[in-house]
Amino acid sequence: MIKNEYIHSILKHVQKKQSDKKVWSIGLNTVWIPFFTASNINGETEITPDALGYPLRLQYDKNTGSVKFSKGKPIIRVARELADAVSMARLNFEANCLQYATDTAKDNPDAFKKHQALCAKMGTPLRQHDNEELTKALVNMPKPETPKTDVIAQAENVIKAKAPKAKAPKAKAPKAPVSTETPAPPASTETPASTKEAVTVS
Repeated sequence: MIKNEYIHSILKHVQKKQSDKKVWSIGLNTVWIPFFTASNINGETEITPDALGYPLRLQYDKNTGSVKFSKGKPIIRVARELADAVSMARLNFEANCLQYATDTAKDNPDAFKKHQALCAKMGTPLRQHDNEELTKALVNMPKPETPKTDVIAQAENVIKAKAPKAKAPKAKAPKAPVSTETPAPPASTETPASTKEAVTVS
């Protein structure tokens, strides 16, 4: 079997790189800047030195010229010229990967189809297991209570505040009991006759 040196080189295990600003998931300062510096020297590209020397650019508002922010943080982007070069490299890499697969399938179709069938067969039980476990998890998942939004809660409080309050009934004073007995006649203020006679002087 003849190995493709380019494919072999990109699939070879290498030591993990240090953390860096990623462009297309590849380190900007550790990979792209050295790569395009070399491509400039070899005449493959003509990226301006300022794009390679200062690749991360602060963004400004076109109308006011002030620094642009997003969620309290300044917006920083890769220089347009360098970003376009990375996009070109990405498109070419995708094309090379696809061409490699196409050439292999054309040169060795039986082995290609056989390997595809083997991969599908080995992956089927794993896919079924995941689907079954996911179904169980969804069925047994407790349904969370839907919290009331602040707007609904505020509206309910307003309605409660405006609703008329029920008044407590006033206590009535007890009525005096009505007597069924016949009242006695009022006492007379006149002096009895015998008394008048006794005090009269003849």
